[in-house]
Amino acid sequence: MSQIHLRHIKSYLDNQFKNLIDTSDFTSLSKSSSEELFLSRALAAFVVMTFGNTSAIEAANSLTDGPQDNGIDGIFYHKKQKILYLIQSKWSSKGQKTFDTAATHKFLKGFDYILDGEFNKFNKKILNKKDEIEIALNDANTQYKLMIIYTGIQNLPQDSENLIKERLNEINDISDVVSYEVLRQSEVHKIISQGLDNSPIDIDIMLGNWVKIPEPFESICGRISAKDVAEWRDQYYPKIFAPNIRCYLGNTEINDGIIETLKNQPEHFWYYNNGITALCRTVTKKMLGGDKSDSGLFECKDLHIINGAQTIGSVYEANKTYPDHVALAYIPIRLISLEKCPEQFAKSVTKYNNTQNKIDRRDFVSLDPEQERIKIELKFEDVIYIYKTGEIIPSEQQGFTLEDATIALACSIDISFAVRAKDKIGTLWDDINTEPYKRLFNPNTNSLKLWKLVQIMKVVEGTLLKEQNNQEKNTSDNRRKLFLTHASKLVLYLIFKDKELEVYYKDFENKNIDQNQNQIIEKKVIDYLDKVVDAANSLFPSGYPANICRNQTKCKEIISQV
Repeated sequence: MSQIHLRHIKSYLDNQFKNLIDTSDFTSLSKSSSEELFLSRALAAFVVMTFGNTSAIEAANSLTDGPQDNGIDGIFYHKKQKILYLIQSKWSSKGQKTFDTAATHKFLKGFDYILDGEFNKFNKKILNKKDEIEIALNDANTQYKLMIIYTGIQNLPQDSENLIKERLNEINDISDVVSYEVLRQSEVHKIISQGLDNSPIDIDIMLGNWVKIPEPFESICGRISAKDVAEWRDQYYPKIFAPNIRCYLGNTEINDGIIETLKNQPEHFWYYNNGITALCRTVTKKMLGGDKSDSGLFECKDLHIINGAQTIGSVYEANKTYPDHVALAYIPIRLISLEKCPEQFAKSVTKYNNTQNKIDRRDFVSLDPEQERIKIELKFEDVIYIYKTGEIIPSEQQGFTLEDATIALACSIDISFAVRAKDKIGTLWDDINTEPYKRLFNPNTNSLKLWKLVQIMKVVEGTLLKEQNNQEKNTSDNRRKLFLTHASKLVLYLIFKDKELEVYYKDFENKNIDQNQNQIIEKKVIDYLDKVVDAANSLFPSGYPANICRNQTKCKEIISQV
């Protein structure tokens, strides 16, 4: 069977990537070696095209295979999803090879070089991608996906898997910023066959508490077992998401919350989740369950998910770890029949399901009367404070936003809050009636002090940005460069805790930080930055700076040492 699968895979790769992949370095190779190397590169391009949802041309341009690639055969940064894909691929014409420990070591070492920004260790192909890689490295929300793809039928050797898990555990000490996926021959063939298979997804769906909406266009609303949804993802990925605007985005703040609910409150999931919307060519009620609305079996022809990819992806991930919990959860679902709909209706439903405004956590902050109090008090000082979504300030010199206020207060109160402001600021707004929100915004929150804290924060951010630009020109200390980007909240916390600077924000005679104070703060910022970098390198020499700075325990150790 493996040879039949290999022929299918080879034919697909030839059709997709012939004349697109650079083979200029094949001249001295035999025909069989050239073909094997082309197919190895095509496998890497296949990963980018499939998971990056991009064209064959762009996927081919992502390839980095060659001398001094340090085991990285392809690199692709998905800007919208904020995922940096790093691929290692291997074609085996007999379908027997897998990745040994030497290849795994090399791949992980190459990944470490990427994280540390050591581009001098790489070939020209990777150097040409330096700018987009640095954009990814400098964004604290970037997820890193290590993709290993090969045409062998065996699982990844246990030693290789242990090496990967060990390194990822070191990096993912506070949140899963790095993940990995292994695609063997069977997975590759499955994805290709589904992509080539033009047959529709026809499935029967069991719904509870369902109701039929007959007009103007027929639809069925009800609830579905989360377990069934996890099986959809397993059986029909990625085909089931074909018309969807976004595929699963991984460990975002929202998706982490979905998984957390499934873990801790699966019986409440139906109440908390927005649910799934699916389009079907037809939806027909089967006899099972009769006309009772408590349960019903529906035959769905040509089903596609147009909204709910994050829910389905999160349920699928949760089911790997908490299957018993997922079995207790239900999800709201709408099945819309297109049988009697106008021609463009499906496109309109897809568009508006994914572009209508959503309510974020920060929007609930506007219900807190303390926000309006702060706004009014600052108005008397000719300072504009914006806490509602959609409002804007003319310039930073004239005012500040809820985000500014939250970060400044968090960094002035507690190091754990500062880390949360760096990692996932939305968690500080989770509940306006309890901590941590109430520690930040309460009747004792002094509006003028808050304005001065924000001014100091802007000086700190400006100083770090200036230093970052200077370092780009004058030094190759890439690790310090990453701390310049990711350690800003740590530095700000230290500035606020500096006894000499306390008077700057406790002096209410003057509403603004003056130029002399600015210069003193700027000098201290660089001093504290260097101390943070030295402490972090001493305590966690192999740690990824972005993840060190989002780990409360490690940040406390760094602060203690500084």
